[in-house]
Amino acid sequence: MSSNLGKAFISQLSKETDHKSLIHICEEMFPIIKEVAKNKNGFEKAMDLLLHLEKLTRNAKHYESNAQVLIEIASLCVETNHWRDLNDYLVILSNRKSFIEKSVVALIKHCLMIIRSIKIEKIIQLELMKVLYGITKGKNYLELERAKLSKVMADHYEEENNVGKAIEILEDLKCETISNLDNREKNIFVISLYYERIYIKRMSEILCITIEKCENLISKLISNGRILAKIDRLTGVINFNKVKRTGQILNDWIFNINELTIKVNNSFHDVNKMQY
Repeated sequence: MSSNLGKAFISQLSKETDHKSLIHICEEMFPIIKEVAKNKNGFEKAMDLLLHLEKLTRNAKHYESNAQVLIEIASLCVETNHWRDLNDYLVILSNRKSFIEKSVVALIKHCLMIIRSIKIEKIIQLELMKVLYGITKGKNYLELERAKLSKVMADHYEEENNVGKAIEILEDLKCETISNLDNREKNIFVISLYYERIYIKRMSEILCITIEKCENLISKLISNGRILAKIDRLTGVINFNKVKRTGQILNDWIFNINELTIKVNNSFHDVNKMQY
């Protein structure tokens, strides 16, 4: 009965385009899905319903409802002790076609909360951390979550007296952070070549970092002389100063001298006319 009711809700959801309606229907469905999970072979049926929900909200490109569904999938796996399924679904959901980055960030944050707050066997905890570590690798939008995860993993290995592994995890994080900065500091240089001005908000979107972090990074590059630019904080605009080559500077100087000469001659001509 609950399964049929869940399918009816999904049928209704597929017709909805209003984001508030999507959230409302998802919230109504979650308790029903949990009831489905309690039945015999109910976990698989409940997950099918949630995966349908995930697809619908993802295709609707609605972050809030999609993030809710992803978190509900993880929560149901935890509540029913399907830890291996949780690991499998994390990999699948984070690699979906046209996945929503903010939703995946919310999912990973939720899993980090699970690791910190729920008492589980250490081997299960470690397997979950390894899966998350693989998911976050090389993804700039998950950089903060990867840093937090690295600290948790390093602490875990240190408790197990595996100091070497703990150091390895932290060293990897250090190298990745430096690499990300370099890849960012080159993108910024390329942007400075093609733009005279750009909004900080737009720059942060290109670099996949927060506006505050983008502004701080640009300020450091300006201070270090890596780029020539000024930040107008009132308008939120970065103005890039183009570096002129020696030949261009010379041509500009000659042009300016010619302009000045013409103006002087015209002025001299006008003065002579007034005298006559």
